[in-house]
Amino acid sequence: MTDGIRDTALPNDIEALKVLIAVRDATIERLTRHAELLQEQLNLAIARRYSARSEKGPSPQMGLFDEAEVEAEREALAAEEVPEVESVVAGHIRKARGYRKPLPAALPRVDIIHELPEEAR
Repeated sequence: MTDGIRDTALPNDIEALKVLIAVRDATIERLTRHAELLQEQLNLAIARRYSARSEKGPSPQMGLFDEAEVEAEREALAAEEVPEVESVVAGHIRKARGYRKPLPAALPRVDIIHELPEEAR
């Protein structure tokens, strides 16, 4: 035989042979299901690795035709009575960015005036 069992190792009883075949059939079925599962996992991994990257999230066009659901949700929210609560938020002053501080007045200053000759003007 091709699976490593010699003919002398097989029982001569027909019922024992049927049981042996049933056990082998169950093993084959179990291994086949396991191989199919592994193949499916491999296919998913390959698809995840090499699929298009532009389809990562939900498309913004998915909600184009949901006006009825949006309107029903808006009406449900309007029907709910929500007590209005006023809250006071303290303001803040933003620091101006991008401006240099003026140079200190104690620094010496020298005015240099460059004049062009009349023909170069």
